[in-house]
Amino acid sequence: ATGLEASCAFDEIGPERAATPLTHALAPQAVLGVFERIAQRAPPPAFVLGLRAAHFGLGEAPSAAAREALAEGWRLAGELLA
Repeated sequence: ATGLEASCAFDEIGPERAATPLTHALAPQAVLGVFERIAQRAPPPAFVLGLRAAHFGLGEAPSAAAREALAEGWRLAGELLA
């Protein structure tokens, strides 16, 4: 994720109504909104784990900061799943 101050963030999300997408890409909140419209009920609790990133280059190795954020994300995920 871009714009994160910490190396990772873990946030609960809820459904959002998205404009009709022009591609197959939907934000996680929009996916929950689709679930809500189809199932006619609230979606289950959902969370997003974001890792700080600044630059993505096709074929480039992750930067040291990206590797650090990934390690922190794995640590957090391990704590949450323990």
